[in-house]
Amino acid sequence: MSQKREKEITIPAVGIVDNIVFSNKEAWAYYKIATVPYDFLSGSGRVSVVNDIMVAFASLVQRAGKNVDIHILVTSTPFNVDSWEEQIFETYELWNKDMQRLSSLDRFVEKQAQALREGDFKKRVTYLGVKLFTRGSLSLNEINIMDFGFAEAFDFLKKSISSVLMLPDENIVDSERKRAKREEEEIYRAIRTGALRGQRVSSEELLLVMKKTLYPSMPSPYLEVNHDERIGLNDIVMETGAIIEDHRRYLNVKQMVGDQEMEGYRATLSFSSFPDGGVMGAPYGAAPFLYKPAMMGLPFTMNARMTLLPVETMRKDLQKKKLENKDEIKNIEGSGQGYSSSAVDTYWDIQELDRELSSDRLPWLSGSYRMTVEAPTHEILSYAIQEIKQEYAKYGIIVTWTSGDQLDLMMEEMPGGQLSANDFVQLTNLAMIAVSGFNFGGTVGDPIDEQLVISRKEKKR
Repeated sequence: MSQKREKEITIPAVGIVDNIVFSNKEAWAYYKIATVPYDFLSGSGRVSVVNDIMVAFASLVQRAGKNVDIHILVTSTPFNVDSWEEQIFETYELWNKDMQRLSSLDRFVEKQAQALREGDFKKRVTYLGVKLFTRGSLSLNEINIMDFGFAEAFDFLKKSISSVLMLPDENIVDSERKRAKREEEEIYRAIRTGALRGQRVSSEELLLVMKKTLYPSMPSPYLEVNHDERIGLNDIVMETGAIIEDHRRYLNVKQMVGDQEMEGYRATLSFSSFPDGGVMGAPYGAAPFLYKPAMMGLPFTMNARMTLLPVETMRKDLQKKKLENKDEIKNIEGSGQGYSSSAVDTYWDIQELDRELSSDRLPWLSGSYRMTVEAPTHEILSYAIQEIKQEYAKYGIIVTWTSGDQLDLMMEEMPGGQLSANDFVQLTNLAMIAVSGFNFGGTVGDPIDEQLVISRKEKKR
């Protein structure tokens, strides 16, 4: 019997301005990424897509000239029935400007809307978040002596240092909003074209994503607050309430949906080990690891937090590792002892990394990859987790179900969150995310693993 503890939660976001999420510590810009029809592409077409994705992420690093933190979230968002109704009537009026709307159309749309609400339909969406800056940090990019002269630049520097000394909190000052807008515009130029074809996400949709996180395997109600381009902390608090029981390996979430009390279960798993060979964690013949759950037709949320590392940064780190390894080997030789296996492994890892960096100028990637499983009961949750672990194990990919950090992992998953655990960070070249399948799509409706669905139904009985 697992020990349960009711937990108070603090959502990472303290404010949303258009597609920019502010937390107490950071500012992030979020975009909706276009889906690539992976299942319909030829072998050469898939290679081309992977190359284009690597180029797109490399351009982000090239523009920034430094490390770039990113957040990938592949999830399902509730279908907005109200918006669908409005679009139907707007289209009708556009086509029939001089005709009165028929009551039969109203009744038909009303019945369709009711069916959509009862069905709790969702759509699979990929979001990309890019960290803009750490709140309270100084932006030296805004200080240009050639444009303003020494006196103006020095005055600006004094004001900037004063603002840095103010501790960031839920109050988002005007200078922060302006800085976020400027830096977001640069990011958007790199993301809106090419393989990513990113579009800005509305503040409304971002708040819906946060709210949906707290309704595992439950219908997620629409927003109650009067949302616009700016959403404050009070709005976020109103929309993200929940009773959460922390059972260490999973969370039991209770909500009022309408006048009915409902509950759902969720657990976050970590990709802890990838096989040698293949293409950076994607063995030949296996589905891309972030795309596979979609092919199984089960309600998984995929979440990855990564840092894109310029090759120059990697070379500096490699040089440091070389010196450390050289000193270790020298000490071993001086002591007359045999070489340890760790020293030998480190030596060969350094040699391999050196060859990689010499032949490729693309950025590298330090990333953590997670999967969240949702279910209406604890029994179904446990069964689904065992099934997915076994499915990945067929391809040499180890998925770990950790204990005691489930609440932190839920906060990490939300827009504006931070990496909560470094236990399973993978350092790879840029191909890792390109072949992961984070933005891959398939046939209409996505094919379902029928055997797994049958097994789940038998488990329910």
